[in-house]
Amino acid sequence: MTTKRTFLVAALLTFFCIASPQPSAQQSTPDRPALSNIVFNGDIAALLAQLAEINKVNIGLETDLRQPRTNVKMEFRFTTVDELMEGVIKAAPGYRWRNQNGFIDVYPSDAGCPLLETAVSDFHADNTNWLAAVEALINSSEVGTEMNVLGLTRLNLDHQTAPTNLFSVSLKSVSLRQALHEITKSSKNSFWMFKRSGNRGQNFSISTAPF
Repeated sequence: MTTKRTFLVAALLTFFCIASPQPSAQQSTPDRPALSNIVFNGDIAALLAQLAEINKVNIGLETDLRQPRTNVKMEFRFTTVDELMEGVIKAAPGYRWRNQNGFIDVYPSDAGCPLLETAVSDFHADNTNWLAAVEALINSSEVGTEMNVLGLTRLNLDHQTAPTNLFSVSLKSVSLRQALHEITKSSKNSFWMFKRSGNRGQNFSISTAPF
């Protein structure tokens, strides 16, 4: 068992590594943050989920309908999260990114889903977990109406065990995308993913974990 576990850890490190170099010339100063190095070869969803956790930022990924699993291969140095995200997008040119009020969105460069821009005027959830809050959000009248207009069907929101952190959230005049960020942050998670499927992209699911 120990040998098998050691092999698994080593295999994971082969695909993902992020660290700060040690030479004094690279050490941070008030004017120059420390350089970090990233080496990765794998799916963009797994990468973003790990980056969100490591860097303590909130990232929402809308996968590309034409290629939901996008492999990225990268090795470079960076000093800021913005530089890191620019490197990710350079390795995955089918995506774009933006930082809105501390929430990072990664989305297809074209063919994105308009459902995520649905305006939600008023949403409240009390003493609930992530899965139940997102369930209530998707069942709201505004999101439900837009789903009907777009011909979309919701699949199971998350096939994994629901996050256990309980929280309350109150939102006004936000988009569905923004609401997902706020719910995820309130639940003490750092990553969510919106994925479409079906021959016409008529199905979608939302998860806190990559695939």
